[in-house]
Amino acid sequence: MVLNHATSNDLRPLAPLDILDRLEHYRASPLPTSSQRAPGTRRSDLHSHFAPGDAAATAVAVTAAFRVLRAENIRCAARAAQWLTDRVVASGRPLHPANVVTLGGTISIALEAALRCSRETKLMPVARLRHRTAVDSTRPPANRDSRACALPTALWPEWTSLISPSHPSGKPVAQSTNSSPSPTCWLATARSRFIDVQTWLDLQRRLRSNPSLDAVHAQRWLFHTLTGSPAHLAQPDIAPATPVQRQQYQRFRWRILPPEAELLHRTAQNLLEEHTIDEPVQWAPRLPARALHDLALPGPDTDSISVAQLHQAVPGGDFSIAQLAHTSNTTTAHVTYLLSKHPVDWSPPRFRRTQHTATRVGQWRIWYEHDRLSLQAIADREEASLATVRLALLKNGTELRPAGSQQGRQRRR
Repeated sequence: MVLNHATSNDLRPLAPLDILDRLEHYRASPLPTSSQRAPGTRRSDLHSHFAPGDAAATAVAVTAAFRVLRAENIRCAARAAQWLTDRVVASGRPLHPANVVTLGGTISIALEAALRCSRETKLMPVARLRHRTAVDSTRPPANRDSRACALPTALWPEWTSLISPSHPSGKPVAQSTNSSPSPTCWLATARSRFIDVQTWLDLQRRLRSNPSLDAVHAQRWLFHTLTGSPAHLAQPDIAPATPVQRQQYQRFRWRILPPEAELLHRTAQNLLEEHTIDEPVQWAPRLPARALHDLALPGPDTDSISVAQLHQAVPGGDFSIAQLAHTSNTTTAHVTYLLSKHPVDWSPPRFRRTQHTATRVGQWRIWYEHDRLSLQAIADREEASLATVRLALLKNGTELRPAGSQQGRQRRR
């Protein structure tokens, strides 16, 4: 750095004029080809990249370095090196705390800290905090990627919705968060089975006209919710391994029907209770409205769409999350969050009636067999057709009475 960036005026306090003249002659002369690593790799700072081949240059460079290295502390070393880092910036080379280590070869942690601190007066407050220049830190900032990888990634999606930016055009950004907030717990990291498969499949057969005879998405959802980590980090037996599988799981998340959501949440709560974990399945901190009143946040407020508006916007039958976000004039992340909190019965009207019949047929059988109500009376009470009641009872294994027979009345002969 000294040989390449220091001016003659900077170096005058360091050595006699004859030594400085020899240094200037050395700096003005091109380096021999043998000192270059490979043809075509000549750099503008080769004089500082290699050990100098002139005794005068070595003496001046070492003297300048000692003024920094012999400083009492990091702050003093930073002041001693500031003139040099200022010269680097003046030469047109971008210099910020994160890349000071590229100015030369391997340097000590203390010298790296001093060079970072030498740029303090040029930094924004947030950069001062991150690089800890105000406390003379001798450590570089923590690796953000490694720290992020160690944290759950599915926490507080309503906060994510608030701070996620929109497209410059003003249209919502088509993006989604990972999952609803949940407590991080060790019990889920090595498991591949969280819910009884048969219980889940029985519910699927009752709720869906085309049920998926596989409980793997339910297992993934429970891992995702209990750990706050994406499903691909689950135990290999259930983790989605391909982009297609991940996409299928994301689709499963926002197409969960209300009874399925109830079973999943009840299962998650039971798992926590079995391990004496006194925590809710889902939780996120809530800020009072006045705390956000003066903040211009880029994302939509999670409460800007009511449950009634959401349910009204969901069409009967299959639908696209992107289409629903477009209809609601919000982001896919916002819609996914709302559907996770308030599942919608998106089944077609005809299949909804079938689901209703399946849930009511047990009561109909009691009325028919024990209370001796007629098929027509049951149909009138339930606002259903006579054919619907008759067919449901037959499928339920109910033995129907002859037409016209009633308790206490003898049949005509």
